[in-house]
Amino acid sequence: MQQGTVIISPVTQNQYQILETIGTGTYATCYAAINLKTNLPLCLKQIHYSSLEPANQQLSAREAQLHATLVHPSIVTFQEAFFITHNEETSLLILIELCACSLEEHIQLRKCHSNLTFPILTLLYIFQDIISSLSYLHSKKIIHRDVASKNLLCIFAENDVYGEQIEKVKLCDFGVSNQGNQLLKTQIGTPQTMAPEIFDNLSYSNKCDIWSCGCVFYEILTLKPLFENMNMVQIIQQLDNFKLTFDPILESQYQNFEFLSFVFELVTSMLQLDQNLRPEAKEVEIQILNAIQRFSKVEKSVEKVYLDFDGDKFFKTEEPTFSPQIKPVEMKNKSPILTEKIPSKLGKLDSKTMSLQQIKQKWKSEGQKGGQVEILSGLTPELEEQMNRQ
Repeated sequence: MQQGTVIISPVTQNQYQILETIGTGTYATCYAAINLKTNLPLCLKQIHYSSLEPANQQLSAREAQLHATLVHPSIVTFQEAFFITHNEETSLLILIELCACSLEEHIQLRKCHSNLTFPILTLLYIFQDIISSLSYLHSKKIIHRDVASKNLLCIFAENDVYGEQIEKVKLCDFGVSNQGNQLLKTQIGTPQTMAPEIFDNLSYSNKCDIWSCGCVFYEILTLKPLFENMNMVQIIQQLDNFKLTFDPILESQYQNFEFLSFVFELVTSMLQLDQNLRPEAKEVEIQILNAIQRFSKVEKSVEKVYLDFDGDKFFKTEEPTFSPQIKPVEMKNKSPILTEKIPSKLGKLDSKTMSLQQIKQKWKSEGQKGGQVEILSGLTPELEEQMNRQ
């Protein structure tokens, strides 16, 4: 479909206009679109139905039927689905809520940005979103079978200029989900998060989702997949002698032994090779809710401070003056954390931890007439002293 194409639903008569392509696959393409009646954005998934084998056609139709029955805050909202035919090619269109990006993409951005780990409470709320969606599915006798960071979508806070304040994570893609009480044997899913019993062609239950969820939790915590850069054969070899370990660097990154102990124990319980030893989704959900309550009392938020630079001195201001051109890095140390922010016409600067005097000298040497510094660590006594010495 081309940008600007308008599609009329034969079911609701709603008109949807294609804005841009946001993802492509072998048998499906996803577009950002807009409902011309409500002016609300959404995601239009076009499944190339005519190109599918009959069995996969049934799976696609079942995906739409199943998703239409799901209503949960942590599951992407279903709008409608219908068939269209153009040039003798039939497509199944599924319209769902439009989200900002996948969790996989967001994790990669954080990893590229100096391994910027999630704040503790943010991480726990993401865990809660994911496990609550699985708890809901399992209560309806549904096994997702492809829980992976690529199938979890992010919604950010409206006032988030940096794209880092995740407000909600939602589960999507029910193309291989199964509903019923029977044990399953079909080998299906994403290899990096696929449960061992599926690799071994054994009968499996909804506990395969718990393994996959544990893999995602590990990825959120460490900013890298559990089986990074491994193909299916290599993953199977790893599972033969699997023992979960965590990089010691996490201790310096999070600096909260109680939190890390909780997460290590939780993820380890979810990544048991024996599916019968893994907890139920509801049990995991209760543990995470208790952890949120516990660590909410411990974690203190630091009020951000902005300092404007008029070409000679810095002075405190309440709000950001300039549109940020770079993302601030919150280093895990006790030093004041400063992030340079400048008008777009002056280009980009590197984000560094430095003194006000160093920033002033750098900006003056570059002929910059003004700018702004954001202090992520709060206005410490050291910084107040620096301002007094100006």
